[in-house]
Amino acid sequence: MKAIILITDPEAMREFVRVLVAEGHHGFTVMPAVAGSGRHGLKTGDRVHPGNSNLMLTITDAASAEPLVELLRRTRDRAGYGELTRMWSFDLAEVA
Repeated sequence: MKAIILITDPEAMREFVRVLVAEGHHGFTVMPAVAGSGRHGLKTGDRVHPGNSNLMLTITDAASAEPLVELLRRTRDRAGYGELTRMWSFDLAEVA
């Protein structure tokens, strides 16, 4: 199994979700309004540090991971969200 995490701007997340649904990939979770600090500074959703990010988590089998990452990359690049989006993929083991 592979986990893919994508963090991006709320406006950009709409396009990622649209593409995943259109492609029939329904297994994902979006966590809206996550706070943190990164290349563009603090985003905590308050008046001092306005804005936030959205986080998407999806889990897939190893064979489907690379095509899914490529779909997300194409979506990011086609829509011009390269500066706003970071992605990671890693091996995952389910624990009971």
